[in-house]
Amino acid sequence: MKTHDTKRLTYRLTIVLAGLILFSTQALARMPRSSLTVEGNLLGKVRLDNPPVAELAEKSSKVGSAYFGVNLMCPVIVDHGKTMFFLEGKYCQRRFTYSHWPEGFSKEIDWLYEVSLGLTARLALNQQWAVIFNLTPQLATNFEGDELQVEDLKFQGAVIVEKTFNNRWTAGLGVAYSTTFGKPLPLPIATFRYESGGRWHASGYLPADADLWYRLSSSSEFGLVAHAEGSLYHIPEVFPAGSSIEDPEVQYLSVLFGPAVQTQINRVKFTVKGGLTYQSLSLFDGTDKIDNSKYDLKPGAFVNTGIEISF
Repeated sequence: MKTHDTKRLTYRLTIVLAGLILFSTQALARMPRSSLTVEGNLLGKVRLDNPPVAELAEKSSKVGSAYFGVNLMCPVIVDHGKTMFFLEGKYCQRRFTYSHWPEGFSKEIDWLYEVSLGLTARLALNQQWAVIFNLTPQLATNFEGDELQVEDLKFQGAVIVEKTFNNRWTAGLGVAYSTTFGKPLPLPIATFRYESGGRWHASGYLPADADLWYRLSSSSEFGLVAHAEGSLYHIPEVFPAGSSIEDPEVQYLSVLFGPAVQTQINRVKFTVKGGLTYQSLSLFDGTDKIDNSKYDLKPGAFVNTGIEISF
């Protein structure tokens, strides 16, 4: 299968899966509102921090990136809310650009893609306690191979035990299996939700997400957000055929922090975020990190815009 055929097939599968999710959830239960989110961000070009190769420092080489993503989420309520399912389909792509790059250095990591289909189940044990399960199969690759490979497929998941303390605080502890921070390993996680009953509210899924919001009006709010995103991507065809790297993977991580504003008009929510970002790229052979192959970037600016439609 050619590269452009693989991409075309992936787009079609994403659309078909999204349609199946929507149809099946509408048929299974009385629905709360599903949502479709489209967002994109632009990260300015920044220099490498402590480049592993001298030529990268001498040329003042810079790397920039851009992101575009589409996310469809459909909830299903069972047994009067005692059991809830959330089906989520996601497609995103990342584009990397380079400037002042030394001649002879590879710039083959131009595009990275993710296609995932996740299922989250929340089971209420009583009025205070609940257990949450998540499983998310994911394609994470540059789609440069002639056909999809087993190495393109990743699995992520989590198990969380959550307690509702009162009408303001809910918190949970658990463990996640994720590639966000590199080699897939079980990671401890903590969650919380806070509702002041007035203008303040906050939530977190640590160590990946945290946000604090202040309601300016019934339809607008201002806040601070912190978010880590990334994955371990299979990158075939990047290294020469005779290379000693048998299963090339690249770990991309970005951590975003800054102010945000969002406003809602009927069922459409608009969000704008900005601030500082930290990024890094690391090379792996399978799940083994390659020595002296981590490329940390200096902190830079980012802007993110998103539209969420509820239906």
